[in-house]
Amino acid sequence: MENNKTSGIGQIDLIQLLFTLLKKWVFIFCSAVIVATIAFSYANYCITPLYQAKSTMLVDLRNSVHDDLSSEQVNVAQKYVQTFAYVMETNTVLDPVIQELDLDESAASLASKLQVTPVEDTLLIKVSITHPDQGTALQIIKLLVKRAPEIINQRITSGYIIEIETPTVSGGPVSPSISRYTFMGAIVGAFIAAAIVVVIFLMNNRVKSISDLQNYTELPVLGVIPTVSKNDSKSKGV
Repeated sequence: MENNKTSGIGQIDLIQLLFTLLKKWVFIFCSAVIVATIAFSYANYCITPLYQAKSTMLVDLRNSVHDDLSSEQVNVAQKYVQTFAYVMETNTVLDPVIQELDLDESAASLASKLQVTPVEDTLLIKVSITHPDQGTALQIIKLLVKRAPEIINQRITSGYIIEIETPTVSGGPVSPSISRYTFMGAIVGAFIAAAIVVVIFLMNNRVKSISDLQNYTELPVLGVIPTVSKNDSKSKGV
C-alpha cells in the first residue's frame, strides 16, 4: 500500500497543469512583453549597427583552359577561383587598401569583416564587407575590387580576376535584426513565466479536492464539510 501511495502522490495532473497555465496567461503575456521590450531596447540602443557593401568578381581563365572544358579542367578552374578568393583576404591585398583609405585597423581586423565566397559551380566570387560606417564600407569594397585585380594579376599570370558588378551598400543596417531579437525576447519571457508557474504548481502539495485526498491516502471519504459564504449565511438567517 505504501508504494501505491507514493505513486499517487508523484503523479502529475497534466489537465490541471494546463488549466493552471491558462489561468496565468496574463502573467505569462506580461512577462513576454517585458522581456521582448528589453531585447528590443538592447538591440536598438546597445548593439552597434552594421552595414554591408558588396560586389561580384569574375575569374577569367580563357588563356588557361580551352573553350570546351573537360571535367579535369573544370576542377582546375574551381581551384583557381578558390585560390583567388583566398589571396583577396591576405595582407598583400588588404594592406594597400588600409594605407590608401588611412584605416585605423590591421589587415587581420579588416579580413574579419570581409567575406569572400566563391559561387559554387561558377567562376564568380562574391565579395562583401560589414562595417559600422556605411560610407566606409562602400569605400573599402570599391577600392578592394579595384586594387585586388591589379595585385593578383601581377602575381598569378595564368588567369585574371575582374570586377563585373558595381559595388553597392545596403540602405539600412543588416545587423542586428531587431525583429529577431524582439521575437526571441518574447519567447524567452513567456518560457520563463511558464516555467515559474509549473514549478509553483509542482511544489504545491496541498490537497485541493476529494480525488486528491483519495489518491494520497487511499482511504474512503466519510463526509464533506461544506463551505458557507457570508452571503449564504445572511440569506439563511444564520
